[in-house]
Amino acid sequence: EYTITFNGGLVQKNTGEIIAKTVFSRDDVVRIYEETEALGLPLDAISEGDVYTLVSDQESLYPLYNPYLNFIPVSIEDLSSQISYNKCVTAVDQDFLDAAIKQIRPDLFQDYEIFKSREMLLEWCPKNVHKATGLEALAAILGLTSDQVMACGDEANDLSMIQWAGLGVAMGNAVPAVKEVAALVAPVTNDQDAVAWAIENYVLKESE
Repeated sequence: EYTITFNGGLVQKNTGEIIAKTVFSRDDVVRIYEETEALGLPLDAISEGDVYTLVSDQESLYPLYNPYLNFIPVSIEDLSSQISYNKCVTAVDQDFLDAAIKQIRPDLFQDYEIFKSREMLLEWCPKNVHKATGLEALAAILGLTSDQVMACGDEANDLSMIQWAGLGVAMGNAVPAVKEVAALVAPVTNDQDAVAWAIENYVLKESE
C-alpha cells in the first residue's frame, strides 16, 4: 500500500497521496553543480520522473542505470526554479569518482547527505534524507516501532535503515560497512533471492 523512494525523501501511498516529502530547491542544485563542475564530475538533477542532465564536459553514465527515465539536457542557467528536485546523482567511472569524493568540500557533507549507492554512482540528497528517515516516517503512520521492522540492503545508501531497523539484514553481496552493522548476513546474494530467504526465515516462520 505504500512506497518509499528517493532514498527516503518521498513516502506515499500507492494511490499517490504524499505522506512525507523533502526536496532540493534550484539553489541547492546550483550549489552542488558548482562543486561537481569544479571537480570535473557530471551531475543529473531528478524531479519525479524527469532527469535534468546538466551540461558538463564530463559525460553522465546515469542513463545506463535508468534508461527508461525522461532525460532532458539543460544548462545550469536554464534550470527551472519553478519545480523542486528530489535528489541529484553523479554517475561516472568508479576510480575517477572515488578520487573526486575525497576532494568534496566538508561544508557540503554537513549540509547534504552524500553517499555512494553503486560503484559508479554518487547520490546527493537533502539533509537528513536517507532510508532510515523514510522508514521511520512510514512506521509512525502504521503505528510501528523500529523493533517491529526488518530491512534488507547491500549498498552504502542502505546503511542507515539497516542500523535503524530492529532486524537489519545484509545481503551476501553487501559492502563491508553494511555487513558490519547488520544483525545478520544472508548466506546468498540479492540476485539469489536473499530477500526471500530473510522473509521466509525471519517473518513467515515467526508468524507460524
